[in-house]
Amino acid sequence: KERQKLLDEGFAQWNRKDFLNYQRAVERWGRKDVDNIGTSVPGKTPNETKAYHKVFMKRHQEVKGWERIMANVEKGEEKLAKIDSITKLLSKKISKYKKPEEELTISYLNAQKLFSEEEDRFLVVCMQHHGYGKWDEIKNEITKSFQFRFDWFLKSRTPSEVQRRCDFLVKQLEKEKASKKQMEGQGT
Repeated sequence: KERQKLLDEGFAQWNRKDFLNYQRAVERWGRKDVDNIGTSVPGKTPNETKAYHKVFMKRHQEVKGWERIMANVEKGEEKLAKIDSITKLLSKKISKYKKPEEELTISYLNAQKLFSEEEDRFLVVCMQHHGYGKWDEIKNEITKSFQFRFDWFLKSRTPSEVQRRCDFLVKQLEKEKASKKQMEGQGT
């Protein structure tokens, strides 16, 4: 009777596969995004997952290998913070212009230019519009774009090449922001 009582109080219907799906969801969304975690575990309702999440966060140290699990969660949260930082950087940069597709300027600090400024502007605007990390969507946007209908160089880039170029552009924008902060600091 006591065993059955404990099973009823616990999560007897959860198996290893459910736990691994839950673990991946927490790594992907971070500990605080309970709503997305709740909808990310197949076969479980959001309420079941939220209840499991609440108990797991209180008692995770009782699970074998919890240090590794929490380290992976923290890596996922760092990745989310990086994406959030990049999103804010892109939004701030683009908000300075009425027509960013035409007016946006990027300071290329000691950089070799393979892409045109027009292509780079387009990529920055697409990153801001679709979100950092949505490389397939950005690639589809390039393919559909009327302004690049004859730009075979840009159209022939793979999503991974688009990602590398976007990462390069983000680094350039970060360097530009850092140099502006440094110049403002010297002026005071």
